[in-house]
Amino acid sequence: MKKKLPLILFILVIPFVLTSCVIARNFSYNYNDLSNDLVGAELIYIEETVIVFEIHWPVSIEGFEHNLIKTFSADELSGLIEAITDLRFGYEILIVPASVSTVIGMQGYCIALHYADGSYILIGQHADHRENRIGLSQNRTGRSISDELWEDFISRLS
Repeated sequence: MKKKLPLILFILVIPFVLTSCVIARNFSYNYNDLSNDLVGAELIYIEETVIVFEIHWPVSIEGFEHNLIKTFSADELSGLIEAITDLRFGYEILIVPASVSTVIGMQGYCIALHYADGSYILIGQHADHRENRIGLSQNRTGRSISDELWEDFISRLS
């Protein structure tokens, strides 16, 4: 029995460790990454959830429905990017990412950044979406910020 006890503990502990290991991290956008070739920005509102990441890959979201709240002038772009880079988002890294299927959606207020090459980035409270613009310094799409901080950020923009 003494020889079997370590084996039993190993069999019971390993699945728990492999399925529950998560590392929490913080993320903020880089000013140069966001401002390079930026030609316009909008504050939009997405009423129905748009899936931007499914299983392990980003999803194309062409033609999603949204309401335009505000278009930022060229003079406002620098201040907008500074405000975005001041935000601190949280995200989790799974130790065994292949064991988890993830679906991430965007809903509510988002910032749409438009670039000279026709690409764009949508930044929302719980995710971002980078249509044909993957060269940012951090590739995880799923991240979030508290309701209070996001609502304060949005209220300063409106």
